[in-house]
Amino acid sequence: SSRSRPQSRDKLVAWLWPERDVEHARNLLNQGVHALRRAIGEAGIISVQDELRLDPAAVACDVVAFEDAIAAGELERAIGLYTGPFLDGFHLPGASEFEHWADGERDRLRRSYARTLERLAEAAEERREWSSAVERWRGLVSEEPYNARVTLRLMRALDGAGDRAGALQQARLHALLLQQEFE
Repeated sequence: SSRSRPQSRDKLVAWLWPERDVEHARNLLNQGVHALRRAIGEAGIISVQDELRLDPAAVACDVVAFEDAIAAGELERAIGLYTGPFLDGFHLPGASEFEHWADGERDRLRRSYARTLERLAEAAEERREWSSAVERWRGLVSEEPYNARVTLRLMRALDGAGDRAGALQQARLHALLLQQEFE
């Protein structure tokens, strides 16, 4: 996710093996780089002095593609590229620095996805494309289920689509969720 920015070996060692001594951790990093080069090809990892980086021409990254699509204003494409939380289910025991970094990236990307959904929903509302607006607001409600503002926007879109019963049902579901979660 750092694009083609190089990362120092020291930083990688600190993230991945903070409990190991430097010599042992560097050896583990060298073994990992060797295994990755066998898997993705020699050119996939570029080593310059004490820094490593992935060659974007050799290794595609969904995070980079997602962020590039947003930057290019290709919001529908960006939404299609987002497949869930960053490194969902991936953990490195004993690597608290890595976990802290991954948590930050996960939150940053989730917020970017949510903002993109909201922009698409608002644009659909402006065009009075209610079914599209409902779909986007529903996606955002699933990302932010406790957010009353987002739920109200979904309800308004449902009403705009002529589904008042659906809007009322959404209000009941939101109230029930809040009651169950927060008593």
